[in-house]
Amino acid sequence: MRGLYYGVAQLPTITINGEEKQMKSFAGSKAIGVNPNCEYPQVAVALASYLGSAEAQQAHYDLRNVIPCNTELLADEAISADVLVTAQNDTFDNTAIIQPFVSAMNNYWTPAENFGKSLVNNEVTHDNAAEMTEQFNTSMNTSAVE
Repeated sequence: MRGLYYGVAQLPTITINGEEKQMKSFAGSKAIGVNPNCEYPQVAVALASYLGSAEAQQAHYDLRNVIPCNTELLADEAISADVLVTAQNDTFDNTAIIQPFVSAMNNYWTPAENFGKSLVNNEVTHDNAAEMTEQFNTSMNTSAVE
């Protein structure tokens, strides 16, 4: 899957109006939970425990390149030398904002999805790029209830 031209890195800085700014991304996390009212709670807890284990994280990494969060696995030379692991961890450590689990995130994701669709559909052109980007910015920073 990773070919000759594969490259990864944390987000770079950019210059805006003569001032250097750090580009930022959202970082998220996953949790494994068990419904306490499920029919077989002991089995559910056992499955959740396994899915969060170092063994399962190693298998996910080996099979699908899902980067583990287990610190012992991250210290393993085979994993720590992986450029994807380094880039992701550098991003989390240096250039990411932890994504909040609040409805206000829709202020970003819905306009971003719409802008992305406009790009894919070639609705954003060289001639209207500045105007479309400003509309995207306005829609992200304007509450729907204002």
